[in-house]
Amino acid sequence: MLDKNLKVKQASPAELASARHDARTARESECFNRETLRMRREAKPPVPALIEPKGFSGYVRQLERASRLLAVDATELRDRAPAAKQPLGNNTESRAGFIESICEKTGEIQQLTPRNGSRELVPVISPEIASINARAGRFSAQSSAGRLLSQELTPRGTQWRVSGCIRRKVGSEVAVMYSPSIKKAHFGGLMVCGSVWTCPPCAAKVSERRKLEVVQATDLHKAQGGGLYMVTTTTSHKRTHDLADWLARFSDARARMRRQRRYRELVQEMGQLGSIRALEVTYGDANGWHPHEHGLWLTARPLSDAKLRVLRAELFTLWRRACLAAGLPLPNRARGVNIIVMESAADYVAKFGREPRWGIGSEMAKQHSKVGQAKSLTPFDLLRLYQQGSEDGSHKRFGALFVVFAKAFFGKRQIVWSDGLKEIFGIQQVTDEEISEDEADDAAELVRITASQWRCVLHQRFEVRQVLLQLAESGGHDAVVEYLDSLTSRVDYVPF
Repeated sequence: MLDKNLKVKQASPAELASARHDARTARESECFNRETLRMRREAKPPVPALIEPKGFSGYVRQLERASRLLAVDATELRDRAPAAKQPLGNNTESRAGFIESICEKTGEIQQLTPRNGSRELVPVISPEIASINARAGRFSAQSSAGRLLSQELTPRGTQWRVSGCIRRKVGSEVAVMYSPSIKKAHFGGLMVCGSVWTCPPCAAKVSERRKLEVVQATDLHKAQGGGLYMVTTTTSHKRTHDLADWLARFSDARARMRRQRRYRELVQEMGQLGSIRALEVTYGDANGWHPHEHGLWLTARPLSDAKLRVLRAELFTLWRRACLAAGLPLPNRARGVNIIVMESAADYVAKFGREPRWGIGSEMAKQHSKVGQAKSLTPFDLLRLYQQGSEDGSHKRFGALFVVFAKAFFGKRQIVWSDGLKEIFGIQQVTDEEISEDEADDAAELVRITASQWRCVLHQRFEVRQVLLQLAESGGHDAVVEYLDSLTSRVDYVPF
């Protein structure tokens, strides 16, 4: 600022603070507008909230619209016209801490909120709608997995069962079953594969049962005064490593470590009663496949800090020796072996059987994976990114990576309990396929679907299986029958 004599006048602290505030506000507003425009250009149309309107036909149209948006075919995406350069709607900031957006394609108001303090926005979706979206996403992803693996054979030279899971009839007709106690519907009379590696619907059901088993055992163990620790082992890896070979060497290294005499002595010294191990793998563009093992150690008594330091040092020495013998790169001392004190198994069970959020919220939160480098993606993340498609065909590499993963993990167990540990806690031995076929005790047949109707269901351009189940849960027998009758008059379907 200048006075009358054109000399520089010192600004007051209040004026400086006001100027800084104005500049910061202008920058934040510009960044927010630019980020909003980018997200609207790249993101798919948001899934409309499935609020039941007046009339059955309007309700069904909303269900079908949600299924179409969640299961857009890759070929349809490539033929779609480029996104408009202008925003899709008007944004207004809400006093409640979220942003309302009017989508021009659906005409509905969407509530968006920042994700984990970042500038990325995700829709605010009720738990009920999130459950519907997740099931529809799992069915759609299962169809994508079936298409990817239908042209491949398993390492045993057989067909992949996921291609026919919850699609192929085992009898003359298909039944829609409904359980009043849990208010959920499912299909009967269909083949299930029980694969936790390649089938999202089966993985969700099996993993939930396995989690309950782990929590049951560990909660009882902690209540009796025992110690609970999560031991993670991993090793260095590069993008050039072959997953199947790397996994075989990793398994060999784990077996070598447990065969060492010092390892058996260490287990006795620490008072280990048993262990539960979970195998996991992630993928990143920087370093490729990353196999690692999470193990729960159940000890007779909690270990002191001194014993934990000894345990970690001794395990790292044994693990390093085993990796060298198995032909693996030497593990990093900071990350090769990690031990965490667990108060409960709740954190541990999230480490296995996890899946991406199949709804639109996850899709928007994962936009960086589509345009930048992929970092720490689970196999189902790879499947989801392939399923979403891309105009430039870049999604195909995620599909190829999923096929590599499926072949490498074929026939392997996800959760391994030490001998006799399940019997101690009274947990029954049940296979993954038996869990997939299990039904609620009060499940009863709601509707029978003929063979011709089921073919029509499978040949629709969008995922109809989810629509049928949702109608069974919300409208009962009459709603399902009316919708099936309407399907038979349609001709807009394509073969699987």
